[in-house]
Amino acid sequence: MHTPSASGCAKVILFGEHAVVYGQPALAAALSKGARVHVVDDAAALTVEIPEWDVTARPDDGTRLGEALAAMAAVLEERAGEPPGGSLCVEFDVPVGAGLGSSAAMAVALARAMQPEADDALVLDVAAASERIFHGNPSGVDHTTSTLGGILRFRRGDEPPCVPLVGVAPIRLIIAQMEPGADTGEMVSGVREWLDREPEIVTQLLEWMGALTGQAEQALRQGDTPRLGRLMNLAHGALVSLGVSTPMLDRGCHAARRAGAWGAKLTGAGGGGCLIALASEASQRAVVEALEVEGAMRVLTTWAGAGRPSK
Repeated sequence: MHTPSASGCAKVILFGEHAVVYGQPALAAALSKGARVHVVDDAAALTVEIPEWDVTARPDDGTRLGEALAAMAAVLEERAGEPPGGSLCVEFDVPVGAGLGSSAAMAVALARAMQPEADDALVLDVAAASERIFHGNPSGVDHTTSTLGGILRFRRGDEPPCVPLVGVAPIRLIIAQMEPGADTGEMVSGVREWLDREPEIVTQLLEWMGALTGQAEQALRQGDTPRLGRLMNLAHGALVSLGVSTPMLDRGCHAARRAGAWGAKLTGAGGGGCLIALASEASQRAVVEALEVEGAMRVLTTWAGAGRPSK
């Protein structure tokens, strides 16, 4: 029997974490890995099974996932008619809850599975409804990157806030989950407290991080991956200064560099979660092994800046 499926990309923040909250630009990249949804039977009720989360939900079951499904179904019903019935199974090939946008990847995959003919605008609206359930007032960068693919520049207040970088080639990234993910809200609050205590110094640091993002975009456009890696090292130093790194993330970055990576930095809110490393093809295996020796929970190599996922 034919099993329809749909996918959504996970994402990484290449540059600009935390500074983006204060009006500075950030660069986000879609990954060639993420979430895939399979329609596994013709059951009348919509059911989503997520083994990694140990959750089975229906739109009316009262869980956050059930609420998200109900919100997505409501948008689809309003915009495209009642979504088809069926049993949907979600599979992830990235760590869940580690700052890689797994909930957005899931939402995009579900939207495409529930309405295979949906255009990008509808997928964005449906995925946004899900993300509001999970994150309250999300920036939009996760589900926009998951939907559109590629590498995007994001800046709050711009219209549109997310702009794809045209003509930029994907880069091969090593991603290591060093620790369980931390609460994003708590990490953002910690930076706010630091800004309140030292407004002049921290403001200058945030502005410098914005300038660094601009230089990183330039390196991407020029295909200068060694320079991009060096800029990652500077970006990680700034995040350390903001107090959002951890000893484990720092050790992972140092291990990756010692093994030959051009650069490495934490990605996302910090306080745990993942780091990213950029290395030549010849050095990638050594970097992966070094991260595993350092105690990484999971290491994967993937394309960042990948094109839109297949439906």
